[in-house]
Amino acid sequence: MVCARCLARLTARVAKRKPLWGAVFRMAACLLSFCFLWLFFYVLGQGLLSLPNSFHEGTVWQAPQSESK
Repeated sequence: MVCARCLARLTARVAKRKPLWGAVFRMAACLLSFCFLWLFFYVLGQGLLSLPNSFHEGTVWQAPQSESK
């Protein structure tokens, strides 16, 4: 059993200064991930733009109509 004063002393948190490097690293990681996502969607869009028009119109998926007898 621990008295209230001893319990308060044991559970008290000491205010520590957090290093600045943690915030800098988080900001750099956020910026880097934003750049990677932008690049991914840019390349994806360029790939879609390079497809022929028939692909976008939906005619690529239609089978050629054969004449029935």
